[in-house]
Amino acid sequence: MIETGVTMTAKETLKALLEPVAVRAKTAYARWLENDETGEQSKDLYCSNCAKSLAVEPWMVDGWDDDIESDTFPRCKKCGVLLCHSLSETGIFQELQHYIEYGFSCADDAWIAHNFLDGIGDYEDAIHGALVKQLVDKLHNGRVNKCFSREAFEIKKSEWNDD
Repeated sequence: MIETGVTMTAKETLKALLEPVAVRAKTAYARWLENDETGEQSKDLYCSNCAKSLAVEPWMVDGWDDDIESDTFPRCKKCGVLLCHSLSETGIFQELQHYIEYGFSCADDAWIAHNFLDGIGDYEDAIHGALVKQLVDKLHNGRVNKCFSREAFEIKKSEWNDD
């Protein structure tokens, strides 16, 4: 049970619920292959290890340790690890709608949501806040997902507000 002692917004409540699960997700920064001679870039994205294993002259690994903006969170084309991205406004809206309908199925889902609630991406309370509140309400009304324990959801409704 999360003991806060202070009033939390729906966003803060959801972040607190997600954090212990989100830390279990395996993630990596996105890399791609670029032809050193022609400048052509591969369309596929990889984690650093997989990109290095695929880079053969004249192809080299390109990318940086930063979140790339996207409507989705891609996975490494070779090993499937979740690649760090910054969700667009549309991507955040779609993810929240998905979680409201289907819940959180794994640590990756929790990491994605925690990521944009933590300020990485185009999250805006004015646009997405009502969906976050709807999701928290659903979680409090007994919808417990397989990646969370029942105790994780025992935050008293009196401890958060709907700002």
